[in-house]
Amino acid sequence: MKTLNRIVMSYFIIALPVILVAFMIWPQIAATESAVGSPLLEWGNALSGYLFAFWIATALYTVVCLVFSSRFREQLLKRIAFVKERDEREELIVRRAARNAFLFNIAFLLFLFFLNLVTVDVSKYPPDHLVAGKEHSLSLGLNLSPFVGTKLVAETEGGVIAQTLFRYRFPLTVSGTLLILIIINVGAFSLYARRFGRQ
Repeated sequence: MKTLNRIVMSYFIIALPVILVAFMIWPQIAATESAVGSPLLEWGNALSGYLFAFWIATALYTVVCLVFSSRFREQLLKRIAFVKERDEREELIVRRAARNAFLFNIAFLLFLFFLNLVTVDVSKYPPDHLVAGKEHSLSLGLNLSPFVGTKLVAETEGGVIAQTLFRYRFPLTVSGTLLILIIINVGAFSLYARRFGRQ
């Protein structure tokens, strides 16, 4: 079981950046004229498909073990965060870094929550349909919809359709937000650990 966990853990960590880069580069390579109908392209598609399928399997195994196996969780997350606890001093550094990283992450979550909560719309009315003599309007709102896909009804003054000049909504998807949170968590912990390690 230890050998299997080590293999899965290593492949999950090493293959992730390779897969991300391949997803960005490979479609551009496959779209070139020289690649169309090429046996090398077919071979590359098959190989990348197998590697990605295997990574999906290891990712599923990894997340399940992260939830239900405290030993696996400690081993993997220590490798990702570059945590070393070889003596009492390093254990103290880890505790201090974890505390400060936790407080920083709470503050960052509140920041993301605010960005996701606020909505801003700047509109311009037609010259012959000015509202109270005003040509532009600024609308501030709160995105209190708890579910993705909930439609927000746009209201207009007196039934006048305004031209939207600027509209702010939180631009990131759920997966993008979670990825940023993971990177911020690991980065904050590593930064604090290095800072306390120099003291």
